[in-house]
This record gives sequence, structure tokens and C-alpha cells, in this order.
Amino acid sequence: MLTSDEAYRKITGPGQPFEMQTLEIGERKMRIYKNAANSLKRILLSTDRFDDRVAIVYEDERLTFKDLRNRVAILAN
Repeated sequence: MLTSDEAYRKITGPGQPFEMQTLEIGERKMRIYKNAANSLKRILLSTDRFDDRVAIVYEDERLTFKDLRNRVAILAN
């Protein structure tokens, strides 16, 4: 069985889905996911195949991914 450190290195190593890289942002070096979406818009656009699935639950209210994208579009315009 892998240790947690070994598992982390395995999924964040070169060529892996959660590959990490170090970038200098401003004056700070930060480790970020190499394949991460670079904007909220890109993340929201990638959810179109989940239109009817619940994205957010707050108390008794449930919003599907489609509902969420529609509300974001209204706020953006």
C-alpha cells in the first residue's frame, strides 16, 4: 500500500492529471496545478454535460448546473 506522500507524488507528478508546477506570481513562488482551469468562466462552461445535476445546495434550495450558469450569466450582464 502506498503512503500518503507516495500517492501524492504519483498523482501530481509529470504527465499526471493533477501535475503540479511552480510559478512566480508577483514576488511569490506558488505551486499550482498545471492543468487547472484559468478562469471561473472556463469551469462553468465545462459543466454543460451536467445540466440536470445538482451543483449547489443551500438549506432547502437546490440549483442545477444549468440554473447556476443562468444566474451567473444574469449577473455578468
